[in-house]
Amino acid sequence: MRAVLVMWLWASVVGATELSNEFSLESPRYGRLLANVRAPRAATGGGVTLLVWGDERRGENSAFYGTGPEIYAARIDAEGNVLDPAGIPLCTAPYGQEAPAVTWDGKQFLVVWQDYRDNRNYAIYGARVSPDGTVTTPPDGFRISAPIPEIDGEWEEAPRVASSGGVSLVVWQRGTRSIYDHDILGARIRDDGTVLDPTPRVLVSASGNQANPTVAGGPDGFLVAWGDGRHQVGETSEWDLYATRVAPSGEVLDAAGIPVSVVASSYQGSPRALFDGTNYQVVWSDGRDPSSYGDFYGGRVSLAGAPLDGTGVRITPASYDYKQGPAIAFDGTQTWVTWRAATGSYDERFYGVRFGKDGVVKDTARVPLFTHSGQKALHDLYFDGTRLRAVWTEYVGSFGLKSGRFETDGTVVDGEGRYLAWGANFQDVPSVASSGGTGLVAWRDQLGEEAASTASIRIQPLNADGQPMGDVRVLPSPTYVVSPKVSAGDGVYLVAWGEGGSSYDVKAQRVRADGTLIDAQPLALATYTLTGPASVASAGNTFFVVWEAAGRRITGVMVREDGSVSSPIQLPRPASTAQTQSQPKVAFNGTHFLVVWANYNGDYDIHAARVSPTGQLVDATPRIISAARSTQYEPDVAAHGDFLVTWSDYRNGGGLPQIRAARVASDGTLKDPDGKVIVADYSMKRFAQPMFDGSGFTVLWQQGSDAFMGLKLVRVSLDGTVLTPAPLDVWPAQDNANPASISLIAPHKAVIVYQRFDSGPGLYVTRVHGRVLSITPEEDKPDAGSGDAGLDSGVDAGTDGGGGDTDGGGDAGTDGGVDAGTDGGTRPDAGTTVDAGTGAPEEPEDSGCGCSSTGAPLWGFLPLALLLRRRRSRTA
Repeated sequence: MRAVLVMWLWASVVGATELSNEFSLESPRYGRLLANVRAPRAATGGGVTLLVWGDERRGENSAFYGTGPEIYAARIDAEGNVLDPAGIPLCTAPYGQEAPAVTWDGKQFLVVWQDYRDNRNYAIYGARVSPDGTVTTPPDGFRISAPIPEIDGEWEEAPRVASSGGVSLVVWQRGTRSIYDHDILGARIRDDGTVLDPTPRVLVSASGNQANPTVAGGPDGFLVAWGDGRHQVGETSEWDLYATRVAPSGEVLDAAGIPVSVVASSYQGSPRALFDGTNYQVVWSDGRDPSSYGDFYGGRVSLAGAPLDGTGVRITPASYDYKQGPAIAFDGTQTWVTWRAATGSYDERFYGVRFGKDGVVKDTARVPLFTHSGQKALHDLYFDGTRLRAVWTEYVGSFGLKSGRFETDGTVVDGEGRYLAWGANFQDVPSVASSGGTGLVAWRDQLGEEAASTASIRIQPLNADGQPMGDVRVLPSPTYVVSPKVSAGDGVYLVAWGEGGSSYDVKAQRVRADGTLIDAQPLALATYTLTGPASVASAGNTFFVVWEAAGRRITGVMVREDGSVSSPIQLPRPASTAQTQSQPKVAFNGTHFLVVWANYNGDYDIHAARVSPTGQLVDATPRIISAARSTQYEPDVAAHGDFLVTWSDYRNGGGLPQIRAARVASDGTLKDPDGKVIVADYSMKRFAQPMFDGSGFTVLWQQGSDAFMGLKLVRVSLDGTVLTPAPLDVWPAQDNANPASISLIAPHKAVIVYQRFDSGPGLYVTRVHGRVLSITPEEDKPDAGSGDAGLDSGVDAGTDGGGGDTDGGGDAGTDGGVDAGTDGGTRPDAGTTVDAGTGAPEEPEDSGCGCSSTGAPLWGFLPLALLLRRRRSRTA
């Protein structure tokens, strides 16, 4: 386990409310990255290979939300061993970064990409990486293309890069939003990182379009090739292949262009270029044969700029499949031309042929390379001095970066290849409950493997200070798991979760306070539910678990003290069966359970019903908590004698809700028919969670945007009056800190757990963290204690905030901003991870890293002396 070494100690204060430093759970484990990888490229130098790619661990492209792929890298050795298992973040700026390219400049790797941060127009940025993995340029890269106008901005995209004699040439295409006309631009960068062309050079600007450039470095300069539309009539498919040489000084040596392949009424595009030690070689996609499904042609260009092979040599043998590529590499003797062959059945295979320095194709039939079944796309090929290595993406829940080697004679070395973009295990949807002064936290853990991903429910006890202690245990499950929820009884916890895919069986396990399991096998509670368990509450050691069943009907069961399970209990609904129920939550007040849910009948209202501790419906018809105009949604409930129900309320319009609350008496009487406004500022607020905190209620909610949610809280008196002068920030929105769960571990002390993106070294992934909330009542008087059902008030401690389960295939939290967290090192190991099915410890996890801890405003103007007096010692 890791310890939190805080970069700067602090406490957030609202009156006399304090938040501790952040804690984390478990050290990272590493496996296949559970996020989409885009357009990987590779280069070799300094004894290593650098792989670069577009990375969706924090979300797909969204101009509206400011999210998109980021640029990551990782080094591998000659055998393909991954040297940077968490990846190296090269750019995590807002909006999207895509289409990376990389070269070895003789000293470091130069990585370039197209970047959407500037006025939401693509620009070209770059970064340099040393062979030891150090990024030697500023965070998020340096600008290569010129500044872009805000109005009718230019699109600078499709960069490529090559090196020659200590100088790298970056080339790209430039267009505008309003005119279908692209040119080719370039800029040189010296091997000390100096940009030699701060104003990029226009390399090609003929009539029509010039697009999709490629560049190769020669002994004294470069060859740039591109698809050329100077002979087009309108937006036709008539593209030719042209090239020009560029001197190390940046001078364009062939201003009119070298006609590499000009074929009337035909398509030549997607060129790739290299230097074979004597001449340049250009290989491209060619459509001149109408009976084919696309071919690859190639041609040589001398150092003097002369085309040597007419309009090109056909490289690919005739075949009836679609070809994607090419990817090419020179192995010291010949050029390997490789491609993906597809039949339209998502079963792509890779083939290749050899193209000689003499312009002759060496293979009359295509050579099978990586022909295993699967959905794949070929992106790059390089020679490491001994063997060739193909780089591709392959789908297994998400598109991962895969690579495999083959000999210069075409003999495959690595079978089906290996995944080389790794990441730390993914932690999400945490839930926490407390009993007898200690607690238990549960979460879902996901780790990518070669053929699939594993997902498990993990649990760990918390000590009286709210800090993790003891062993982490893995609850056995044969399939994918969702929605863990935990609730506390009298020294016993119940952990419930869902198993399955499109529908979910509900399973549960009773757990002692020390984390050991009571049940030899998980208890089976339900099958084919829509959500898995949505909420759990306890009456002593009897637990009530509720979920959304088929037909949008709220259903639950009682798990009795002896482990037996009751028959299903359907919650009442209005006479109209067209009305549907969703988002159930449950709490116990010492007399009854109260289940609340969103009821849909044209719009959403909040309904509720009471259930006895033995599972009998107390309310035969639902009680209406709120039926105001527009939508009331995302209810939750806590108890202390009365119940406090919270929800998101859209009655004022504008698409942004208030957080409202209403008290419900034990006899079901609604005390606040219109609801009381808890939070009313004009912002996106969702999934409020109330908790009895010893003398009042604490309400926690998510606030931000649909892409970035942070966590805030306020305190509310027992009569529903808001006590907090301003909300307290639990964690900022830029790390997408949601969903969350809160539970009282002692009077006036609560634990808040949440998932967020953690950019600490060795992580760069969504992980579960927690903080301890300490409250000193204004008069420091003891709790009145009327009718409390335990320290957690019987409230479901496993409220996931409604954010749902986050699949590892895509980034759970999207963040186009800069992570505000600062890594703090390691914290002492809280114990080994134990497989709850076997009791055997897992392999120790020794890749430690710290947690982020960031400051928040000090609400009010309390003296520093008060802050110091209130601070308690925390176990780091």
